[in-house]
Amino acid sequence: NPQTELHVEHAQFTPSGLTLENTFTNNDWNFYVSQSTNSLRLFYNGLTRGEFDDVSGNYSATSDESLKQNISNLESGVLSKIMQMRPATYQYKSDADGKQYLGFIAQELKEIFPSVVTVLEEDGANEDGVHLVSYSEIIPVLTKGMQEQQELIETQQAQISALESKVDELETLKAEIEKIKSALDTK
Repeated sequence: NPQTELHVEHAQFTPSGLTLENTFTNNDWNFYVSQSTNSLRLFYNGLTRGEFDDVSGNYSATSDESLKQNISNLESGVLSKIMQMRPATYQYKSDADGKQYLGFIAQELKEIFPSVVTVLEEDGANEDGVHLVSYSEIIPVLTKGMQEQQELIETQQAQISALESKVDELETLKAEIEKIKSALDTK
């Protein structure tokens, strides 16, 4: 008894679900509900791509080390680039409700971190294509920036501590000089 125009059922223990296939490239996306977690799982050409949590709706992307190669640390010096980022509030022209959104302008972000911006050139929305932002890829950049900032804080704290020690030494010397001056003045 489907209550919607499109209703897909799949058997337990088979990742069949719903498949969308491009007949020209033979690439396909498969969506199915996990029998163990009830989450919506996503596969591209049979490879796991992520899942939507059935309770919160949060999306978890694949990040397994076994699926990656050429792993290296994120470059240093991202803090200055982060300072160039312009967090913005905006409304979508197509939203009649005028809801405020938080985010970045993709064209601006592309100048700073081009790897987090994708341009859909085949979409005729505008002559430059539609720009998309992979917000989840900004998280490692912000994490690296926080790490760099923490290193600066720790370096500055060490410098402050060293200066405080020198001030204490100078205060001690000043007090000794005052004692000596006092002793000389009484003679």
